[in-house]
Amino acid sequence: MTAKKAGIANITATAANGKSASCRVTVKDAKPPVIRVKSVKLNKKTLTLGVGEKFTLKATVSPKNATNRKVTWKLSNKKKIVTIKNGKIVAKKKGTVTITAAADGKKATCKVTVKAAPDKKAKVTIKKKSVTLKVKKSYQIKAKISQKYGCNGFKYTVDKKGKKVVK
Repeated sequence: MTAKKAGIANITATAANGKSASCRVTVKDAKPPVIRVKSVKLNKKTLTLGVGEKFTLKATVSPKNATNRKVTWKLSNKKKIVTIKNGKIVAKKKGTVTITAAADGKKATCKVTVKAAPDKKAKVTIKKKSVTLKVKKSYQIKAKISQKYGCNGFKYTVDKKGKKVVK
C-alpha cells in the first residue's frame, strides 16, 4: 500500500475459507523538512543620504528555498533619523543610524548617515572635465558633491547631439 493523503483506512485480508484479519492504517500529513536561512545580505553596507532623499535597501536571503525567508527591519535608535518599511528608507533628519535586516536569526546591517539635503550652494564636481575615448571603449564618469551634503546618487544625462556619440 502507498499512503495518498491524510486520513484513516481499514484494510482487511480475507482467505478463501472466509477467515479475515484487519489492520487500521492512519496516514498523517508529512511535514516538509525545515530549511534554515544561511545568510542575509544587503545591497549596501554603508549609505549617505540627504534629508528627504529615499533609497530602497534590498535584502537577499540564502538559500532561496529557505523555509522562513521573511525579512524584518529594525533601526538602532528611535530618533526618527530615517523611517524604514519593507526596505524603503526615507531620510528625515541629520544623524547616523544602523539598519538591521533579519531572517530566521541571520542578520545583515547597513550604516546610514543622513546629511543636509543639497541646496543651491552645494557644489557638484567631476574629476575630469574632458575625456577622449576610442570607439567601443568605456569610461566611468563620477560626480561628487561637497561633503557637508548628503546625496546617494546623480542623474546623468547626455545632450541631444551627444546621444549619437555615447550611450
